[in-house]
Amino acid sequence: MVWFIHFEPCIGILAVVLLSPSQADAYALGARQRAGVAHQDVRLVTSLRGAGNIGGRRSSTDARFTSETASQQELLLESVFPWPHLLDLFRRSDAENSSQLRLSILQEEGKPAPANSTEYSALWKDVKRNLTFIHIPRAGGSAVESVRFSEEKKGPAPVPMWGVHDTAHQHGLARINGATNAASCYRQHHPPNLNPSAFADSDTFCVMRDPVKRMISQFGFAHSFYGEGYCDNKSLNTYLAKALQEYKHNPYLQDCHFLPQSAYVLGWDAAAGHADKKGRACTHVLAYDTIALDFNRLMETYGYPLRLDVTKKSGFQSPKGCDALAPDGLEPAVLNTIKRMYKDDYDLLNTMVHEIGGR
Repeated sequence: MVWFIHFEPCIGILAVVLLSPSQADAYALGARQRAGVAHQDVRLVTSLRGAGNIGGRRSSTDARFTSETASQQELLLESVFPWPHLLDLFRRSDAENSSQLRLSILQEEGKPAPANSTEYSALWKDVKRNLTFIHIPRAGGSAVESVRFSEEKKGPAPVPMWGVHDTAHQHGLARINGATNAASCYRQHHPPNLNPSAFADSDTFCVMRDPVKRMISQFGFAHSFYGEGYCDNKSLNTYLAKALQEYKHNPYLQDCHFLPQSAYVLGWDAAAGHADKKGRACTHVLAYDTIALDFNRLMETYGYPLRLDVTKKSGFQSPKGCDALAPDGLEPAVLNTIKRMYKDDYDLLNTMVHEIGGR
């Protein structure tokens, strides 16, 4: 058996947890990999011989496991394991399923299973090369991420998770590397050249859409998520006029939702505050208007068992009413500002017209 001393700063608990060896290995792994969620101070103190466990399976010979301590342990475990099915597997951990527990933690963290794993689902037998998704805000990113995450439930995959589900590299709020104003965004929205470890040893793909329609979609998101205005042209123009003015001083406003798409396709010069036109971060650019066709074709090319059904809306679609807003409802000043500020995006769409979608 192994003892861990754990301090959880969020809930102010210091506790000793007596674990089986397989549980201890998984516990340490779970704690180490949750950077950006809560900094865990977990260290191995000593190895002991004897019986004992967590929860209701603790040793009757150890008086330290009072009901209060058991409750505290549950809080600690829930803080380390944010995934209920892994917490349940942890509680039942023994020699028979400890390897599956470790594999499951790696999957939740967006890491591929070990190279010698026999746990891969047969669905992934035709994968030709790793493919990683670059999430451009308000361009279908949540729907794409959900397809990859949902497939994982059918069986573990030998390839990384995508976007927010890659908790090792793209989960949690973090400073923008090189930003002059100490701005922070959730890591799945960081331009890829500023978070290179998330895309190492992989080809990449992303989705582009018309910049004006993207800004209208952003208003729908702001209305749904933040209660911004009403689903009418007046609120749309008021919101965009104010946000686009703020963008001039802070391009990372509202979780990087206003960064140009060129920042993700090419790269982002954080010091200068504009796209790095010398770079190229996105290997394959898909078109938002034909996203399902383009996505499914790309997955087939790479041997990925993923297919996108556009009839299944993600949780971040514009709400009813806002989804009816259109470019002709924009005031000329707002429309011209969008076209001027996102000129690089329009240039990309024009120059890559034969490349986008793989056509």
